[in-house]
Parts: sequence; C-alpha cells; structure tokens
Amino acid sequence: MDAKKTAARASIAFIALPVLLLTGCNKGGDTACGDYLKASGKDQTSIIQKWAKDRNGSEPSGLKLTAYREEVKAYCTANGGKVSDVGDLNDKVTGKVSKKLGNLLGN
Repeated sequence: MDAKKTAARASIAFIALPVLLLTGCNKGGDTACGDYLKASGKDQTSIIQKWAKDRNGSEPSGLKLTAYREEVKAYCTANGGKVSDVGDLNDKVTGKVSKKLGNLLGN
C-alpha cells in the first residue's frame, strides 16, 4: 500500500510541478518567447502586466494592454525564436520600450 501511495504522490508531483513553474512564477520580461507563445491568453496578459509594471511602475489597461500583448505575440512569432525574452523588445540602450511599440502606444 505504501508503494501505491508513493507512486501516486510521485505522479501528482510530476504533473503539478511544471504547471506551478509555468503559472506560479511569472517572469514578466524574462519570459522566453517560446513560453509566451505557448501560454494561455490569461497568462500572456499576466506576463505583459508584470513586464509593464516592472518597467513603468504601473500596469497597462484596456487598449494598451491589448496592444502590448498582440505586439509581443507578433514580434515573437515573426522572429522565430531569435529573441530570447519578451523583455528583449526593450531598447537595450535606453531601457525603454522599442520605438515601434512605443510609437504604437504613444509612449
């Protein structure tokens, strides 16, 4: 009976650990593009909110949030994994959001 309990616990841990790692630890701008593209719409929204909050100190809302999500999705998809993180959309020199995204959102 103990072997069955141990096997059941191991199975649960095997299934639960990746889920916890993907959903419980939102890395914001440090999220890999591949992980961002695989995430649900809700998780993509959370990633963008954390990224923007880390960058600006506040979360985007409404149209800006939707624009960020779609721009990041398009950028990650178009570059086929060449961009390692969602945060790589930031201008590495100034630390501000890329000119393209900034112009789109009026930042």
